[in-house]
Amino acid sequence: ARALAANPDLFLFDEPFSALDSQTREQLRDDLLSLLRRICLPAIFVTHDHTDALTLADRVLVLRHGKTVQVGTADDVYRRPSDAFVARFSGVENILTGRIGAAHGDRLAVSVGDIVLQAVKPSSPPGAEVQVCIRAEEVRLRDARSAQDSEWRENRFTASVANIRRMGAVVRVELEGPCRLTCCLLTPQLQEMRLERGSSVEVSIAAEALHLIPA
Repeated sequence: ARALAANPDLFLFDEPFSALDSQTREQLRDDLLSLLRRICLPAIFVTHDHTDALTLADRVLVLRHGKTVQVGTADDVYRRPSDAFVARFSGVENILTGRIGAAHGDRLAVSVGDIVLQAVKPSSPPGAEVQVCIRAEEVRLRDARSAQDSEWRENRFTASVANIRRMGAVVRVELEGPCRLTCCLLTPQLQEMRLERGSSVEVSIAAEALHLIPA
């Protein structure tokens, strides 16, 4: 309030939410966004929290050791991180090492662990090593015994549940199989599937959900 009373040309924030509990942080984040849009005041907001950055920012600038790594809209940084550092900052839970294989039409084979996944838009020559970024919400699960739907043709394999972490309404399911993955579910989905440690599940990931970064 004191800063606004001075009628500034630019608002500078240095991690203003860092000492707040999650509920207060979320409320103040919404209040601040509403305020800045209403008064049309430009602001620079420094944070180590990717939710703050992706929720508040029109443009995100990611720094590492004082150097710019990526600049873009929040959606660009979220969906197309430029390297593994930005991917981790933006909350990508699954970053796997892979190797480029042959291309077939608009699909590209990528070897990851013991399986070959299909990705879109070749970004590196055959044989090149890449990092495969897959967000947890893009990993689809269902009971392996009922997984016969033809919609599940792409990047489909069986895995087992290694761990379940409940985080309020959201549940993180850690999988073991041809490669280790983390999946994000809502609590009702977990209850409907009756998942527990050791459960066998069918995994499906759309080719469009794989974001490849040169290693």
